[in-house]
Amino acid sequence: MSSKQEHPIQAMGFWLFGFLSVALAVLKLTVAGYWSWWRVMLPFLAFLGHSAVYLLPMLLLAEAGRR
Repeated sequence: MSSKQEHPIQAMGFWLFGFLSVALAVLKLTVAGYWSWWRVMLPFLAFLGHSAVYLLPMLLLAEAGRR
């Protein structure tokens, strides 16, 4: 095994969803006060949901491989 990491973590999606969430929160606080907070945080919740759907099977398979 080499010391170089073969698959580096790609955080572009995290930054994209984070920027979008902050931009929508600024819009809610300044212009669109009638938006609900669930709508403002929807990109972040979508990111969390995607991460859970992606990581949960991997964790379950890793746990099954240990048994």
